[in-house]
Amino acid sequence: MSIEALAHDADIHPTYLSGIERGVRNPTWAKLCALADALGIPISTVAGEAEHDTCPVCGTLGTEQR
Repeated sequence: MSIEALAHDADIHPTYLSGIERGVRNPTWAKLCALADALGIPISTVAGEAEHDTCPVCGTLGTEQR
């Protein structure tokens, strides 16, 4: 799924979503819930993976993305 498609499905601007992906934006819980819904995953997956600093979609470590 492209950034543009995910942003559209989550009703988030693509530039803002790109900032989240790059770690320069801090999304609210509402934005995280919208992204989880758009991805078809439970918000608990997003929160649980945050404890391990891994991406719930691709599984990469947060330090690998920076």
